[in-house]
Amino acid sequence: MAPTSRHLDFSCAVSGAFPGALVDGAAVAQRLALFPFGSPPFQRLVGDFRRRLVAEAAASDLPGLILTFVPAHDQPEDRAAMFAHAQPFRERGGRVLCLELPADQDERLHRNTCPSRLAAKPSKRDLQASRRRLVELDATHRLTSRPGELAPWAEHLHIDNTHQEAAHVATQTIAHFDLPAAHEPRTAAEATPPDTT
Repeated sequence: MAPTSRHLDFSCAVSGAFPGALVDGAAVAQRLALFPFGSPPFQRLVGDFRRRLVAEAAASDLPGLILTFVPAHDQPEDRAAMFAHAQPFRERGGRVLCLELPADQDERLHRNTCPSRLAAKPSKRDLQASRRRLVELDATHRLTSRPGELAPWAEHLHIDNTHQEAAHVATQTIAHFDLPAAHEPRTAAEATPPDTT
């Protein structure tokens, strides 16, 4: 894949090593602070924002888009949203790369309290509510894909990152997808290291 080819990457750990614009949940949440996290207006606005952003990025000269997303694979609407995000890139002959980064619950609960995560994500600052949401999601939804489930529409890599450093995950990802590494960030936004806690 040439550095200028269009593609969509559902990931976060490779954002510092890959020449694509990063859009994560924190960026969206900060723009929608008028509505409580998870409320119907919040969810509708997040969905609309992501759909329009993906469509514009796919039609632009950007080298790619890194979009973080935590889907419930047992929910048809979440699977439909993932496919819809991918479609504008697929229609233009781009690659759709899905990097799935599960970690065990204890590790994710620990990461939810790290200072860097709390600074970046206002929704995590209510520690009790954040913990409750994480535990409830784990108990009620399937948050990890099954083998081959994403194959029809995305190149897929599954890395359990419970005990792995972000840089090591990025190296594995770049090698697996044969991605060009970005040695120098193109913009100030891309120079910001990803939140890997």
